[in-house]
Amino acid sequence: MSCSKIFSGDLPELIYEIIKYFKTDHSTLHSCILVNRLWCRLAIPLLWENPFSISTKNYNFIEIYLHDLNDDLKTKYNISTSNTLFNYSKFIKYLNIEEFISSVKNWSVRSSLFKIFIKNKIELHSLDIEIFNHSFNFDYILELILQNTNFIQNIKNLNLYINHNIKDMVIKDRIIQIVNLQQNLKKILLYNSSFSLYQSLLLSNSFIKKLVISQLQKQDILPYIKKYIMKRQRIKYLAILTENNDLFYLKDEVKEFKLHDIRVRKFSDLFIDTYYHLKNV
Repeated sequence: MSCSKIFSGDLPELIYEIIKYFKTDHSTLHSCILVNRLWCRLAIPLLWENPFSISTKNYNFIEIYLHDLNDDLKTKYNISTSNTLFNYSKFIKYLNIEEFISSVKNWSVRSSLFKIFIKNKIELHSLDIEIFNHSFNFDYILELILQNTNFIQNIKNLNLYINHNIKDMVIKDRIIQIVNLQQNLKKILLYNSSFSLYQSLLLSNSFIKKLVISQLQKQDILPYIKKYIMKRQRIKYLAILTENNDLFYLKDEVKEFKLHDIRVRKFSDLFIDTYYHLKNV
């Protein structure tokens, strides 16, 4: 099979399948770039899928994105006017807004960079929103997203860490709007989020392959899950962790969900599985 593909001109496809195994090994991907032009062209998109997740204090890569600015802004930020080999922002598949904000300290640069992402119509597969305290930065970015909804129209994986103590109704409303816009979600992780976010999800009609919920408030969401999700068979795998219980250990509940073709899994297992896939789209 491999030989037939080589002789039929499918060598790039085979090389790409090999390189994909190293998508989280940035050192190996950097080495692949140096092999030849073909390997460089195949490895670069993988290396730039999730750049803000890399644990480093060196954020020089951000300047590469800024080459897409107009000449006036390049001069303002002291960016070289030379062109880059690739349109790197087009390769982004995964974005954690908290990591993005932490990586780009300057507000003006952050705003310009996010607008570059929107202008280049990057095709996000996964979006993480982590909000533990009120932040103007979050509010502004969420507003930009909602002004350009095509930016998130193909999201498959949504990960929400929203502190239930956050009282800012504007931010909550923006997040609910983002949830309501999703039509293609396959996996969603709701961690310590406010009940209003659950309600928005419950009232939608989309099918979600994996739903993972960590509910630390006293509000019992299980009856709502049964009414709006279980009886409509809108998910395949479910995990719920509350203050006192993991749904997996409530055998009668597990059997009830099973009757509706929904598999309840241990929270820790599905959380790790879902989070791993969110990080490795």
